[in-house]
Amino acid sequence: MQVFYRDESQGILLGAIKTKSSAWKYELIDGDRKTDGRTTGDVGFHVQAVFDGSKTYIAYDSVVAMNQKKEITSGAIRIATRTGFNPTGWSYQTLDISTDDASVFGFDVALAKINGDVLATWLASSSTTAPKPNQLRWALLSEPMEISKITTENFGAPGEFMITDGKTIIFNCQERLCALDTSKKVLGQSAIRLVSSTQGSEPTQSAWVTVNKVKYLLATVNGKLALLKP
Repeated sequence: MQVFYRDESQGILLGAIKTKSSAWKYELIDGDRKTDGRTTGDVGFHVQAVFDGSKTYIAYDSVVAMNQKKEITSGAIRIATRTGFNPTGWSYQTLDISTDDASVFGFDVALAKINGDVLATWLASSSTTAPKPNQLRWALLSEPMEISKITTENFGAPGEFMITDGKTIIFNCQERLCALDTSKKVLGQSAIRLVSSTQGSEPTQSAWVTVNKVKYLLATVNGKLALLKP
């Protein structure tokens, strides 16, 4: 069993691991130094991890700089991976870093295993919309330089509680649920569609579930749990 979490007092990413034959062991994963591929950014506001049976993948955001108003002005999306469970076995990469097109990260991240690969997706804002996000970005970890993106103007600002199954990305948009089909070859605003049109008082959390071999999205709609087909 592996657990990954942020230390709010120091802005670092921590982990804990337990096997059948040992007690919990704790480790410091990132945010503490600029050697061995690590960073001293304020990391782990949003964290997502997957395990493929031999390799662990962690996606997390990093705040690089803030202004006098404590607003994030630049950041990065980081990936940490290791095979096995050795605390010194982590390797690191910066998947996305600030540009004028996407200057601020730190809104949410998601990971999914797909056909022997891992899809990472995250939210970002441009320099003109910061500190509010305006776009979804995603990439396969086997092709980290091939970052796809789409803006969400017609659906409002994207928000947290983002999940993906490797094909469809579910995210909140103006307190509604929206879905993005990443398999579309020509991306336009039609690639995004509403899953639920009712606006809630707060963002909706959701989860993929399979019932009778059919995949659904489990979410709260109008105060009731519902199975949705994105």
